[in-house]
Amino acid sequence: MKRSAFLYCADIDFARYKVLNQRHQLPFVADQNLGGSNYTLDHAFRLRLLLDLLGGEGDEASTMAGLGPSYAVSVVFNAMTKFPRHPLNQIEPRDWYLGVVVYEEPGRDGETLRHSEWIACELEQLPAWLEERRTDSVTRQRKQIIRVFMVNVTRAANFVRVRAEALGLPEGSDFSEIPV
Repeated sequence: MKRSAFLYCADIDFARYKVLNQRHQLPFVADQNLGGSNYTLDHAFRLRLLLDLLGGEGDEASTMAGLGPSYAVSVVFNAMTKFPRHPLNQIEPRDWYLGVVVYEEPGRDGETLRHSEWIACELEQLPAWLEERRTDSVTRQRKQIIRVFMVNVTRAANFVRVRAEALGLPEGSDFSEIPV
């Protein structure tokens, strides 16, 4: 896929893409000369997920920030491996989400420990997933959830597919296996 089609499918302008690339904040290994036609629908999809995690869209009064760019890249790289199939391969209508959960738990010597875990699941599975992880399996102590940040992966996959189809690209309707 050519760069212009890739940028359209991900819904990003070249200037912002260039900045993310220069700062090594892309969820894939980018072509350093910023040209060519080595982009795939998966690249557009991963970039769309990154943009959804970053937030910042909307007007001045309603802009909501998301995760920091470097951390959001890590979430995309790592949480994508938790899906049983690549979301671009999904044919049946399911709503899959990807994100991060931040926990707080008491540590030794009275200190408080914070850690995070990436999540990939259907929204209906979230309460059970959170409950399972709230109790430490070794110490049996209860963890407190500080924040949950999630984006709709199915929406991102459908978004880039619709954009690819609008350009007449075969990738928009190809549901063959893309490795996770």
